[in-house]
Amino acid sequence: MPKLERFDIVFEPYQPICLAGQCLQGKLVIVLNADMNMRGVRIRFRGKAHVYWSEGSGDSERMCTDSEEYFDQTKVVLGRAPHETNDVVVLPAGQHIFPFNFMLPHELPSSFEGRFDCFIRYWVEGIIDKPWKFDHRVKMPFTVVTFLDLNQEPGALTSAQVQDSKTVCCCCCESGPVTCVFRIDRIGYVPGESIVCNAEITNNSNRVIWSSKVILYMEITYKTHSGDKLQERKNIAKLEKGQISEGGSEIWSGERILIPPVPPSYLRDCSIITIDYYLMV
Repeated sequence: MPKLERFDIVFEPYQPICLAGQCLQGKLVIVLNADMNMRGVRIRFRGKAHVYWSEGSGDSERMCTDSEEYFDQTKVVLGRAPHETNDVVVLPAGQHIFPFNFMLPHELPSSFEGRFDCFIRYWVEGIIDKPWKFDHRVKMPFTVVTFLDLNQEPGALTSAQVQDSKTVCCCCCESGPVTCVFRIDRIGYVPGESIVCNAEITNNSNRVIWSSKVILYMEITYKTHSGDKLQERKNIAKLEKGQISEGGSEIWSGERILIPPVPPSYLRDCSIITIDYYLMV
């Protein structure tokens, strides 16, 4: 029977989601069926951003990668740090609880999971340092949420309007344009709010428009400090209406598109991942 019966990290109170600047609290639980020799027990707190992608192919393929650390701190709760001693301590059989608390920095970007190997992650790791053997490790991730204060964003309450047109051509025969005017009452929102959409679409062409859509999408930019850049687009929400006949029109009047839980714009305090949000008709 293995000596280690249980090795867990438990947040107390249970808090998988934390705010920047909040105190993270919990305990490391070890249950042994028999005495165990070890150098010590440590708890490590980490937060980092990482980007990684490849460009090109074959012999010309190039890897683009970068990282930045937000914190990396280790607390020794039993024994001493490896560089301080090689002495062995004995943890007797039974249950052992090691409480911990860690004050998160006030300046942190929100947690984020992107494509490829790009992310912003936070986690707590428990380590049983075994002499001349593989260490026992347990890792528990948690989510950090950082709010963007719209009161500090110039123009967040400003309305916006755009207008565009497109001329449809077929077999050298040019028809009238398709025009669209699109308006929203402000450009700053928080998750859970709805964007009120107003639009007039006029089909002066000689073709049927199969549908009209308003799409809310997230544009993520991954960067390295050496200047590499990669962009990714994710659709977040969508509204759709039906056909517009030749010479017809469609009015969007107060239709609402709900903003789901998403990371804040910009991902401030992170220099290798940025986020922007757009509406597209």
